[in-house]
Amino acid sequence: MADPNKYKSVSLGVKTYCKLKDLSASNPHLKLSIASTITYLVNKEHKEQYNQLCPYGDYDAGAISRSSSEVKSNDN
Repeated sequence: MADPNKYKSVSLGVKTYCKLKDLSASNPHLKLSIASTITYLVNKEHKEQYNQLCPYGDYDAGAISRSSSEVKSNDN
């Protein structure tokens, strides 16, 4: 189970989910999870609106986390 202090769940409409799938697959050289796509888009928009006003704005736009299925586990 995910840490509720670090992660939150959201419900999306089917049309929105399909659009997110399209966006996450838009770059054939970089596979992003739906969660990473949402994080990237929210950070991008938030930075445009609140760049200097937000004390918790962590805007490392160059660092996009990879899909959890692509990350190797250390539990060897």
